[in-house]
Amino acid sequence: MTSPTQLPATEQESLAEELGLDFCLRHEVFPVRIGERVMLHFSAQPDPEPMEWASYLLGVPAHNIEAVPCSSHVERQLAVLRGRRAAQGESGLLAGLSEDDLSVGEGSTLDEIRRKSQAEPVVKLADHIFEEALRLSATDIHLEPDDAGVTVRLRRDGLLREFLVLPRWVQASLTSRIKILAELDIAEKRLPQDGRIQRLWQGESLDVRVSTLPTRTGEKVVLRLLRQDASVVNLVQVGMGPRVRALFESLCDRPQGMVFVTGPTGSGKSSTLYAALRRIFAARHQHHHHRRSHRIPAQGGQPGADPGEGGPDLRRSPEVHPAPGSGRDPGG
Repeated sequence: MTSPTQLPATEQESLAEELGLDFCLRHEVFPVRIGERVMLHFSAQPDPEPMEWASYLLGVPAHNIEAVPCSSHVERQLAVLRGRRAAQGESGLLAGLSEDDLSVGEGSTLDEIRRKSQAEPVVKLADHIFEEALRLSATDIHLEPDDAGVTVRLRRDGLLREFLVLPRWVQASLTSRIKILAELDIAEKRLPQDGRIQRLWQGESLDVRVSTLPTRTGEKVVLRLLRQDASVVNLVQVGMGPRVRALFESLCDRPQGMVFVTGPTGSGKSSTLYAALRRIFAARHQHHHHRRSHRIPAQGGQPGADPGEGGPDLRRSPEVHPAPGSGRDPGG
């Protein structure tokens, strides 16, 4: 059977256009025709409604429409479509602009870099990426340039997925825009830099840690999104199954001990920690006890959590109750 990666890109894209780019992006699906069948690749949980619509719009019998999970190749195809609509469509953020309007080269002056990076289309493009990341509850944004373009990846539920593919010539201006927001040196492109952005996005207080890293094809940018206004979740909202949650709650209810919460970046370690603290505080109501976690990440304050290093305080006060802490593998 022919795989999606073996089909010409133009053939795949023409079928997506036949189905409708807005339809594909709204439902996070990408169609691939294999013989008389259409494989509908879902980036999320398969939904019967878009399958019914795909059957109608493509004129394909329902029994010839099959839902399959997205491969990395199809994820990139969706990212290309998002980039095309967001940046280069008729109503796109970069519509009507040419490479000369935004491209920044080695010979560009500092004033030219600053002017192009603060052009309205670049400002709107940066805002669009931030807003979409917030809407999708992403924890990280990666801007990765290569010879073909700029790939924007979002980390959601601990997994880094392709979100947008933008034209190569927008890379330097977009990177400079982010560096200006983070108060970094836009003239320095050969050394790594770290900065911070604090501002409101869609009425929400947002703390963004920014890191840049020089590469052969341009500066790679990594942004960590820390929501200051995010409410503390409970253990049900964290996503634990009933059996695992019951076991974890029994550990939280013990009078002493230590729980390590481990996992990849953005997988919910801190959320699990805060949810455990919330359960402990709500269940015991012992306000005279001063609980301190062994390590609460200083990624944004949460009610009832007192960030700090444990150790000495535990020895000074026998009334302190150790709370669960999150741990990281120093070798990872």
